[in-house]
Amino acid sequence: MGNRVNKVKKYYSFTIFGSVMLLSGVGLAIFSLHVVYKNLHPMLFWEKTSGKIIDTIQEYDNDGEFYVFEKASYIDKAGNQFEVVSKTSAGTTEANLPSKGEVTVYYNPENSKDAIITMWRNFLPVIMFPFGLLLIFFGWPWVEKME
Repeated sequence: MGNRVNKVKKYYSFTIFGSVMLLSGVGLAIFSLHVVYKNLHPMLFWEKTSGKIIDTIQEYDNDGEFYVFEKASYIDKAGNQFEVVSKTSAGTTEANLPSKGEVTVYYNPENSKDAIITMWRNFLPVIMFPFGLLLIFFGWPWVEKME
């Protein structure tokens, strides 16, 4: 009887721990895939053009963290000029202020005002995908159910 109680405790403690790991892993994997889709979709289906960084927007959040966002201008196929602000921060220190260089801009051909600046850091959350898979693997209920 005592052996069976120990097996029940072991099984249910593993199940709770495994469930937390499994759900965390699924969440990380889905989030990283969403980030890839959100950034990859415009690169595949929108118009590509070059833009020029015309300004940087410097902001402090409530905790005093410093963030820098690029503002770029670009010209669509019709010759209209638009501006877009990056959706990810260039850094958290004043040393990371970007130069006024060229960037790649993708804009929606149906609405040229809808655009994104693509940079390598847009895909940084992808590194969470393997960690999500590891959590799924370790959280999967590999133990046999008790009879």
